[in-house]
Amino acid sequence: GEVISCSPERREELFYGVLGGLGQFGIITKARIVLQRAHEMTRWMRLVYSDFEDLRRDQELIISLPDHKSFDYMEGFVVVNGDDPVNGWPSIPLSPDVILDSSLIPADAGPLLYFVEVALYYNNSTQSMASLNKRTERRLAGLNFIKGLNFSVDVTYLDFLNRVHREELAAKANGAWDAPHPWLNLFVPKSQIAVFNDKVLKGVLAYGIGGPILVYPLLRNKWDSRMSAVIPDEDTFYL
Repeated sequence: GEVISCSPERREELFYGVLGGLGQFGIITKARIVLQRAHEMTRWMRLVYSDFEDLRRDQELIISLPDHKSFDYMEGFVVVNGDDPVNGWPSIPLSPDVILDSSLIPADAGPLLYFVEVALYYNNSTQSMASLNKRTERRLAGLNFIKGLNFSVDVTYLDFLNRVHREELAAKANGAWDAPHPWLNLFVPKSQIAVFNDKVLKGVLAYGIGGPILVYPLLRNKWDSRMSAVIPDEDTFYL
């Protein structure tokens, strides 16, 4: 292949095409990235929901808040409402010595549960634990997760960034990494996400897929339209 250098100012179409092209327009082999000082620590949390509408409202609220009032990171996940260690609620707690109390799950919960994964970054040198706890409480106030089904751990910022790699190492150790694990990304308009939940998540995928299922909203005004990925024509859409 041909090696070409590009940037927002030089060969602009190629630059943005490669960013959203899933390898169809080229493969990035080298990149120059502006460095910034990393945080020391992360408060990593998971909040469990049985009602998809509560999950949707809370996620959309979180992404609508200004940065100084919101979380530093957010994703949403879908799990089976059952005790399967891979697809079910035992996979939700962040610490292996913590067990989810399934008696707190509402009796009318459907075949799926959902959880929002959020994080707050902080530095031990500049923020006390009392201040961090208050910051956490303010962020959680008003969210409609199942009370008692929220989990939290404090880890180093590096360990948080490396969380997927740890899952990869565990999968390699038990042989699961060598099995096929296809990855599909879909953009779903906000107006259709409830239907997608009812027909696809609760219907086709109600028993899990043996791996993570993610669902969380994005704002169109945070998206660079010059990239080649085509997104729904709504202000909010879901990945």
